[in-house]
Amino acid sequence: MDAAEFGAHHYARRWTIETWHRVLKSGCRIEARQFGTLDGFVRATALFAVIAWHILYATLLARTDTQLCCEVLLQPVEWQALYCHTHRTTQLPEQVPTLQQTIVWIGMLGGYLNHKHDRPPGPTVILTLPPKNESLAECVNSSKEKKR
Repeated sequence: MDAAEFGAHHYARRWTIETWHRVLKSGCRIEARQFGTLDGFVRATALFAVIAWHILYATLLARTDTQLCCEVLLQPVEWQALYCHTHRTTQLPEQVPTLQQTIVWIGMLGGYLNHKHDRPPGPTVILTLPPKNESLAECVNSSKEKKR
């Protein structure tokens, strides 16, 4: 690989890095948080960096492989809760949905409208996943325990 190809290859990755920084700064609001100590800042930044990476990874993976099973990133109880909430049903589908479809459902929790010509939801919309989906999954777990 010559120097020009090497430079072009790395420059192509710049947009992904910029998006990760946007998720970290805007979505996780790292700049708006107030830390009492340097140690608190370092710990929180390390945690939010992983969260931002995971959100970016999920959206990019769903766009790259549209037929990928959602269980590569979501636990069964998480996608099941998401499916039941989105479709307002207790009946689960016969097949495990794709990651792309679950990303759309997560986006809908954050306000994504899913119109016919809309682009797939991006990382900013997906930032609503952890608190909402976790509570949905808890509901599914508790209902399973009650049936026993």
